[in-house]
Amino acid sequence: MGLKTGLDIITVARSTLQDQEPQAYRYTDAQLVDAINITLFEIRVLRPDAYLGQLSLPVYQYTVPTLSDVIPVSDFFYPAICNYVTGYPELRDDEFAVDGRAIALLNMFRKQITGGV
Repeated sequence: MGLKTGLDIITVARSTLQDQEPQAYRYTDAQLVDAINITLFEIRVLRPDAYLGQLSLPVYQYTVPTLSDVIPVSDFFYPAICNYVTGYPELRDDEFAVDGRAIALLNMFRKQITGGV
């Protein structure tokens, strides 16, 4: 698959969110980068083995500050990260939010990360 970047994740999330109008995105790049970083912290809590060989890094190095930064975990976690980054922004209270879908995506993330535990 190759190394995934923040932009790769955001592209999938925007597609699923049907957030395709660059001049009128519902979710800013910064909001979606925040969602990626929250996802990475969730993975670190649920699956510290995802960071084997990197656990001595300072916490800030587990984040993706820009869209071009490589996601610091295996591509194995790519589908789960996409699910979380898609579900997390939908939790905010607005006319476009679909709470049921957001909860389903976040639950799918947890199941993918933990193996259904």
